[in-house]
Amino acid sequence: MKILSRAYVLDRALNDDDAALLALDDAPQLRTLLHERRYDDALRALAAAQATASHPRFLARSALFAQRAWRWEQSIRDWDAYLAAVGGNEAIPALANKARCMLAIGQYDDARAIYDSIQHHVRGKFGLAELAAIHDSPEIVGLRWDECISAFPNEPHGFLGKAASLIDWGAPTEAEPFLNHAATLRPDLLLPALLQAECLAATGVPPIADERWRDLRNKNHRKIEAAYARYLARRNDRATATEFLARCKGDPRLFAHCMLEYQLGRDEIAGAMDAARALVALEPQHPKHRLRLALLASDRGPPDAFHAALWSLKELHRRSPGDVLIKTHLIKALVRSGLGTQADELLRTIPSSDKRIEVLEPRAFHHHQRGEAKTAKRLWDDIIARRYDPAVHAPIRNFVRIDNHAGRILPGSTLVFSVTRNSALSLPHFLDHYRQLGASKFVIVDNASTDSTQLLLLQQPDVILYQTDDRQDLADNGMRWINELISRHGNNCWCIYSAPEQVLVFPASDEIGLSGLIDYMALKGFDGMSAKELEVAVDKDVWHRPNTVCPYDETFSGDHRLISKIVALRGGAGIHLLQGGHQSSAMRPADIRGALIRLALPGSEHGTLAGHADQTAPANDALPGNAKDKSPLPLMELQSPAASQQFLDFVRAIKGNT
Repeated sequence: MKILSRAYVLDRALNDDDAALLALDDAPQLRTLLHERRYDDALRALAAAQATASHPRFLARSALFAQRAWRWEQSIRDWDAYLAAVGGNEAIPALANKARCMLAIGQYDDARAIYDSIQHHVRGKFGLAELAAIHDSPEIVGLRWDECISAFPNEPHGFLGKAASLIDWGAPTEAEPFLNHAATLRPDLLLPALLQAECLAATGVPPIADERWRDLRNKNHRKIEAAYARYLARRNDRATATEFLARCKGDPRLFAHCMLEYQLGRDEIAGAMDAARALVALEPQHPKHRLRLALLASDRGPPDAFHAALWSLKELHRRSPGDVLIKTHLIKALVRSGLGTQADELLRTIPSSDKRIEVLEPRAFHHHQRGEAKTAKRLWDDIIARRYDPAVHAPIRNFVRIDNHAGRILPGSTLVFSVTRNSALSLPHFLDHYRQLGASKFVIVDNASTDSTQLLLLQQPDVILYQTDDRQDLADNGMRWINELISRHGNNCWCIYSAPEQVLVFPASDEIGLSGLIDYMALKGFDGMSAKELEVAVDKDVWHRPNTVCPYDETFSGDHRLISKIVALRGGAGIHLLQGGHQSSAMRPADIRGALIRLALPGSEHGTLAGHADQTAPANDALPGNAKDKSPLPLMELQSPAASQQFLDFVRAIKGNT
């Protein structure tokens, strides 16, 4: 979860001239406040001191503290006052910092003009590369960092910026030479080690990674330790993690940072929120902690945490009214609260010249709401092109088709796509269910199964089978492969996506089948359909709230969030499945919603759901044991809105004709 741009963090850590501007050797109180991140207290102390001291150093200190407190407008005023008192090389770090503040509040063109004026200095070139990272394609970003390296080969800035860009684009191995060279230029720098730790946390595989961690952790830095905690979570090494976290408890800040990363690595949102709250309590004047907690609560927390998150975002907006990133997060929260008019008003305050990805997403939603589907899709195409997403950009290395079924896929076919791994028990029921619904063919990728999955699938004449031993977690839970297969086989077809342990049902699915569903979506101009995962029976108090990303809403049953998946889309329409299939790029979703029901396999205490395709959730004896005491909910009640009247009329018309 990125709160600040990578370049912002790099720039602050790289530039010794900022530390020289602070020059806190003669101000022990300010030095203590900086160490404790009590930025507001530092600003108050400076304001009191300036009544008797007007030296430019006080202005620079005030500007830097305001910048760290995300009080961008105040920082710009202070930098202007400082610049009026100094000139020459002394002005360059002030100009670079002023440009960064301008960028934070969306004054893109003014920030560019400043960086252009100082591009003879490394911070000017660095700033221009950062602007490219925010607004331009990856190719242009790479060129800007190369220009920075070429102009200043003896400075680490360009090398670290290039490495960070490659890491962000999913190429940590390619980043290694740049990190190593930066470390050679400045052996005192910690940044290369921090970036290496981040690479290991995301992709490291033992035992080699364990050896590298030992070297990195010798540097004894909080951020490296936090990255190590995330690595342990990804490895699911609970014993080592428990011992490591116990050793961290002596330092409350270190423990909170490590616990946050560990819980995020395990996708334990409740635990991550507890750790984020601890950081807010320990450093209440650090706005980054408040924003992180608000985002966790609003994006993935329980409903009762959402209102507190909305209030916190409003408070952050009040203290930093021009901050564009805070605005974008507040816009999303307002949308989720049903306050679309307020969200639109706030969106209009963001300068039109600001094209950062965080702004494009709510803009795309705004156009979707207005029925401007082409504009929404164009904005999402820009997002996909400029932001690394493993579902779209992860490299595909070993990916081979292994079946001998050369049958032609006819235009208009309905294809079912899936990723399997040791799914031999569920596949017969999975295949039978979709065949009964009317699927034309199956396109499946097997991820290194060790049971009889491949043998079973190779015997099915309607299955196109691929195999890969690539890591599924680096391919967005297999979505990279599904998107690839849809592009290869799904043009001019309708594509259904389902895990092999789940089956799709939707209102009247046993009456109209997939062909009726596809005919309806094609007739009405819809691009796809979502479904809710019904792992358990749901309560009657189902409620919904909007969201800015397709499928554009979230559904809750009491305090339980019902997970959405995109289960049907029009092939060849340029739609990408994202976030493990839970989201997609812009499309026009159908006014009907289905449900994905987990199969209870033969021999289990609950029997099997094969063939179940009526309009209700599975009967109690087919649900997981911890849900047997809850009543099933008719699927019609899961729609938002409930299956539209035009769909019901369509179903009645089909029945009348038969």
